[in-house]
Amino acid sequence: MSYVLAKMKCGHTADASIAEVAILSTFCYDPECRRPREIISIVTLEWHAFCYDCNYKRYFGNNAQAAQDASVRHYRKNNAHRPGAKMGTRPDSIKAQQMVTKRLGVAR
Repeated sequence: MSYVLAKMKCGHTADASIAEVAILSTFCYDPECRRPREIISIVTLEWHAFCYDCNYKRYFGNNAQAAQDASVRHYRKNNAHRPGAKMGTRPDSIKAQQMVTKRLGVAR
C-alpha cells in the first residue's frame, strides 16, 4: 500500500494511504490533533533516494536525512553505483492530489 503526505486544515501533515484518499471522504486521521481532520491538499514534493545506474528509488516525505541515509546504504551494498538524494515530485501524490481536487470541486 502506498502512502502520501496529506496537508490538513489545521496545518499539520500526516500520512494517508491512497486508498483512504480514493475511497473515503476528504478526511484523514491527524495523530497530532488525535481526530479526523479535513484534507486541503496533498504534498507533491518529497525527498527521495535514487540511483543513476539502476531502478532504485525510495520516497521519504519531508525527511531529508532518511533519504540521504538510504542513498548511502544503497552505495554500501552496490559500491559501483552512483546514488543520490534530492527533493522531487512523487507520481502517486499527483494522482492523489487530482482525486482530492476532484472531490473538493476546486483547484488548490
